[in-house]
Amino acid sequence: MITPVAVSETDLRTMLRIVTAPDLGEDGYGLPWSTWHGLKDLVRCTDLAFNGIDVANSRHYLAQAGLDELGSSESGNVFWAHYRGSTCSYPERTGEFGFVTQTTDFLTLREHRQTPMYAEYLAAYDHDHEMLLCLPDGPGRQLRLIFFRGRTDPVFTDRDRALLILLRPHLHAAHLQLCRRRRGIPKLTDRQWEVLQLVDVGLGNTQ
Repeated sequence: MITPVAVSETDLRTMLRIVTAPDLGEDGYGLPWSTWHGLKDLVRCTDLAFNGIDVANSRHYLAQAGLDELGSSESGNVFWAHYRGSTCSYPERTGEFGFVTQTTDFLTLREHRQTPMYAEYLAAYDHDHEMLLCLPDGPGRQLRLIFFRGRTDPVFTDRDRALLILLRPHLHAAHLQLCRRRRGIPKLTDRQWEVLQLVDVGLGNTQ
């Protein structure tokens, strides 16, 4: 049974602002800042993080706001020491990258607060509630949009999850477009552009 979700006119206007992202040319690291602030308006949270992780090498290769603590090698080491045994590793363990998940999908809040990840890492930042959206970013890499709420805050709702599911492809497109603009257009000859176009339509070397 599907639970009905109520969406207000304000929600729709905020989603439209996120999708149209007027500042794609600005350096938002991972997402345009208008998208970033729109997401915080859409899904109320105490903290929001957009980061890229390389699990095989236990490192963060991108961090946009909200994760300043990961700049500390000590904090980063604590995070990775508990990563594989925590709910954070659900996408790798299951191969399910398309869902939007939250902490209470796996554990009660009491159980969550008894985990090593919470006790030694999350508790210091008052990150009791977490909602996670994953995006692909090449082999062994993934982008993560994470909403946090504190100990006294309510859990995230079906409405919050549904809106993020709807926005997921647009967020991915905004990230890719921002990355393309930051890299700029490569300086190629007319012949090189022609070869790229032929490869793009599927032609092999001989053709």
